Amino acid sequence: MKIKNLFCNGKACFKILLFMAILVFAVIHVSIVSYAKSSYNVDDSHYDDTEPKIYDEAELFSDSEEEELQKSLVSAAKRIKLDLVIVTTDYNRGKESLLYASDFYDDNGFGYDYDCGSGVILLIDMDNREVAISTAGVCRVYLDSMTDDMIEEITPYLSDEDYTGAARYFINKVRELALEAFEDDDYEEAFEAWYSSDHSSISAQNDFYDKYIPRDNFFTVFKNPLIDIVIGFVIAGVAVLIMNSTSKTGSTINERTYMEGGQINLRVRHDQFTHTTTRRRKIETESSGGGGGHGGGHVSSSGHSHGGSSGKF
Repeated sequence: MKIKNLFCNGKACFKILLFMAILVFAVIHVSIVSYAKSSYNVDDSHYDDTEPKIYDEAELFSDSEEEELQKSLVSAAKRIKLDLVIVTTDYNRGKESLLYASDFYDDNGFGYDYDCGSGVILLIDMDNREVAISTAGVCRVYLDSMTDDMIEEITPYLSDEDYTGAARYFINKVRELALEAFEDDDYEEAFEAWYSSDHSSISAQNDFYDKYIPRDNFFTVFKNPLIDIVIGFVIAGVAVLIMNSTSKTGSTINERTYMEGGQINLRVRHDQFTHTTTRRRKIETESSGGGGGHGGGHVSSSGHSHGGSSGKF
């Protein structure tokens, strides 16, 4: 009788069944959505997991550390469909660190989906004492805005000569940010656009960047209608307060203002022009050669557009 009452107690039993049904539905729905967003229709055949993904030209890692990092880079790449690469150098050939990283990426044809396709490279430049992160392909959409923070977090590891720690942080952070982006509806349209078309050419990639990578500037904030409304209310409020305070202040001008000793006293003054001074100053403009890019990025020597950041350590 107790068992029967436990499972068949009218409304209580119905609530339990309803709760279980909703829970199962939610789990299945989340699983399906997560799978769809994290897999898309990516051709894995281009990615070569036997290819080296760590190039320690500055000899900062031991053999065992290189082996560990190689496995971690490949594992993360397969999970998030990005080519992850780490390179160290003690001879940067006179290049800026970010350009060196981007050129290294393109010269070796990295990219999970195409040559010079989707991926990210970490450079530890012992010649410049700089660290650089260069992004390429679809990951530019969601990683470009985070590379400054990543550089800031990696720098203390390098300052302490913990190069392996810096590499581990890089791998884990890229994986984390990519998985978050897969679950973010804001990036859904960009992912679909990238994976549903061929973006192996420079022109196709640039067209994609032009559409999906915002060009941040001072006026970007005003594209948000909510911010515009708030700013409008603030300006209107300030204007009303100023007018209100002015209206409460009585005028100090009366019939005695221009009288002195009972007589009108008007002083006439003359300004005499004597000379003028002209100063000339050169107006600096941005150079039109090289370096530019899409969404605040830069262009490698091969002509591909990259994002990313660099910093000293």
